[in-house]
Amino acid sequence: MDSPLVVIIVRVLHISGAAGVLIGFITLALIAVPAMRDVPAMTADPIIRAIRRRATAIAWAGAVAQFITGTWGWIVLAPHYRQVGPVADILLGTKVLLATLVVAVLFAQVESNKDPRPGLWPTLLRVGLVLSVFVLGAIVRQLRVLAAAEGF
Repeated sequence: MDSPLVVIIVRVLHISGAAGVLIGFITLALIAVPAMRDVPAMTADPIIRAIRRRATAIAWAGAVAQFITGTWGWIVLAPHYRQVGPVADILLGTKVLLATLVVAVLFAQVESNKDPRPGLWPTLLRVGLVLSVFVLGAIVRQLRVLAAAEGF
């Protein structure tokens, strides 16, 4: 299970899952809703709802991939993270909490399908949450690489 090829495949799936979530949010925030601002609501709302359905499906697929590959990574790589110390535990815990919040936001997005035109700030908050998960993941990974290089 510690095969380098398996680790690389899981890492690619994990990052691709995060990209799927981010693409789903950005599609709505930067493409669909702004493009439909000047179109009458009667015409734009069904189109935005259709785009939202597809973007949400991509985001959900990404979230599921994140959960499966993240759990696998946490189990398999736990001994390596222990080398880093409690900082890695704190950062990983924060990353998991933020990722859980992203899933909650996804669920709320599906439930709030009545308003097809989300405001700019709620959408930027969603994108910011996903980006913060990316940053925390990169920091934890770098700490793990540095700890391995120093031979802890």
